[in-house]
Amino acid sequence: MERGDPQLVAAPVFTIGSIALAFQLVDYVGQVSVGAPLAIILGCTGLFLFVSTLWAAYAGQSFVACFAGTFGGFWIGYALLVLALIHGWFAIPPEDIQRTVATFAIAFASFFLFLALASLRLPIIYFLIFILVVAALCFVAAAYLMTPIDTDLLKVAGYIVFVFAGLGMWLSWTVMNLSLGGPAFPPLGPTAIKPRPAPPA
Repeated sequence: MERGDPQLVAAPVFTIGSIALAFQLVDYVGQVSVGAPLAIILGCTGLFLFVSTLWAAYAGQSFVACFAGTFGGFWIGYALLVLALIHGWFAIPPEDIQRTVATFAIAFASFFLFLALASLRLPIIYFLIFILVVAALCFVAAAYLMTPIDTDLLKVAGYIVFVFAGLGMWLSWTVMNLSLGGPAFPPLGPTAIKPRPAPPA
């Protein structure tokens, strides 16, 4: 039975959430308005990446379940962190807020780096998306480790987020074309690590 491609949901909602976050980081809605993108991040990206994770697991697509699940965890965790900081849920002292945000960014960047390396067996667009996510998180961490927070570094992170959002749009277009019986267009690029040939029977 055909179980479809969970990337049909995962790629678009990842892209939409990334665009919303990028606008906030580049100060379009104000970097102090950290809650501005939360409706999209929590109600769209986080929720439907969770749906994509379940779909991928059901379809036996383990790696898709891995990246949909960990990115879903990132987006939901980000929303919870922002809400907690706004409302004082976790009793984090004001002097520790910057290091808390930096810790969040560093923790996810550390894992996403290995996710990027694993993705070298896939078309190159996946590696580019994941490594740009790592770069953006590193800039966010660096910005929050400075006193005062370096808003220029946050803007750099925002521009990087726009770039990988564009790649997410590219990926979304391709998987939609494939789902409708079309070609793999736009092309996703070659793989950096070729699969080993199957041993002779």
